[in-house]
Amino acid sequence: MRLSDVDTGRQNNMDLIRFVAASAVIYAHAFRLQNVNDPMEGVTGHSTGALAVGIFFCLSGFLIAKSLCNRPSLLEFLLARCLRILPALILVNIAVVLVAGLFWTELSPAAYFSNGRTWTYILWNSSLLKCQYDLPGVFLNNPYGGAVNGSLWTLPAEARMYGLVFAMGLVSMVSTKVPKFE
Repeated sequence: MRLSDVDTGRQNNMDLIRFVAASAVIYAHAFRLQNVNDPMEGVTGHSTGALAVGIFFCLSGFLIAKSLCNRPSLLEFLLARCLRILPALILVNIAVVLVAGLFWTELSPAAYFSNGRTWTYILWNSSLLKCQYDLPGVFLNNPYGGAVNGSLWTLPAEARMYGLVFAMGLVSMVSTKVPKFE
């Protein structure tokens, strides 16, 4: 039996597994945010979150590689990845600046909106290159500093993995066009 034999259509439970893994990450954050030990870590040496992120990324990697194989071109693959992530990411970053920033900043609205870090939050976090976790005057007294959306750390890593899949697809295309000497 091959993996492709059970991965046709949407009836493969991958969405369920991804949902459970994502939920486990949220569950694990509850321990970290309260500075309490994760029970799984005491038993296995690995946190629930680390296990869940590993499962989620492995499964997502499989689905992304499948997406590449199902596209007629690498450019279409790249465009599909950008359209899947960037519009929602940009909207979320704008909403975070307008909602979290405006309602929870200790600065006046004028000082908040005139601070350059308010706007670089949207730019950096939408670029998939690096993350800016803080907004001016927001959540300054939280246990983890001023982090507004700490889960953004995954996005540059995800973008690098997309780039790696893209590069492997490019190598695959080139290697199939090179004459083989036998």
